[in-house]
Amino acid sequence: MNRIILIIFICLLSLPALAHGQEFLFNWEGDSFVPGFYQGRRMPTDNSSLKMSFELIENDRLLNIKGKKVEWYVDGKLAQKGVGLQRITANQFNVSRSDIFVRVLIKNFKGGDLEKSFIIPKTIPKVIIERNFINNTISAGISIIKVWPLFFNIDDLSDLNFNWLSNNIKHSGKDVERPNILELDIPVDNGQLSVNLNINVVNNKNISESAIKKINLTIK
Repeated sequence: MNRIILIIFICLLSLPALAHGQEFLFNWEGDSFVPGFYQGRRMPTDNSSLKMSFELIENDRLLNIKGKKVEWYVDGKLAQKGVGLQRITANQFNVSRSDIFVRVLIKNFKGGDLEKSFIIPKTIPKVIIERNFINNTISAGISIIKVWPLFFNIDDLSDLNFNWLSNNIKHSGKDVERPNILELDIPVDNGQLSVNLNINVVNNKNISESAIKKINLTIK
């Protein structure tokens, strides 16, 4: 019995240092496109890059790991390693997963290896309509409709193709610099009761990136 207790005690002493009060402060951000007014977190997609960093805290103080070997694993594969490596940029994620699995390993830290795993959610490109249509209604005459892409891997709006359809009639954006804006002219007293608006946005540099927004509006 005493031998068993001794073995258990030795095993407890051999646990990673994280069990003794270290804490990882982990930060991440994707580099996909978001408009300037967007206040949420910039999410990564399968085609984007992901910036990650961490700090190690003990007793409310930052720990210096500049002399320690650090390995970063992304979706089970070694992404990068180096001495004191606390920041990396990763890409080429596992497309079969809906998230990104990250593991940070600090070698030989206080007599053992210290590691921590994180799960980062992925998203897909989206398109949102800026205007709020009250009760999904629209007035006859000219209406300005603006949409914004989210989470595309682009530099600016010129990298995207905006395909506008209203009741299966094709339209063009306002101009080259503002392809995300449509001037929709709904004739008065033409017998139309509703407008079925369809916006399809495609990345010209990577046509696998696309997003569709549909809305059915009642003409009042």
